[in-house]
Amino acid sequence: MVRITYKVPDGKLLKIKIELDDNNLITAFQLRGDFFMYPEDGFLEIEKFVLGKTYGETLFHDLQQFTDKNGYEIFGFNSLNLYEAINSFLD
Repeated sequence: MVRITYKVPDGKLLKIKIELDDNNLITAFQLRGDFFMYPEDGFLEIEKFVLGKTYGETLFHDLQQFTDKNGYEIFGFNSLNLYEAINSFLD
């Protein structure tokens, strides 16, 4: 499992734990940090949403649609920031 700490430009601190298999499928994912989300249980739903999905830029566009569709409001980062945080570490 990879642990990533990332400061979003002009935003919050993200603490991410992610594990990918050989096919880039996300087998474990945890998102924490000093951001805010409404409703608060939204980050648990995001964690469930990404499990079993293939890691890549498309996933984070899907994640944005998922949060919009379910009315989750995130303060301090967006789905693109999440992708950038993970991608900068995995490069």
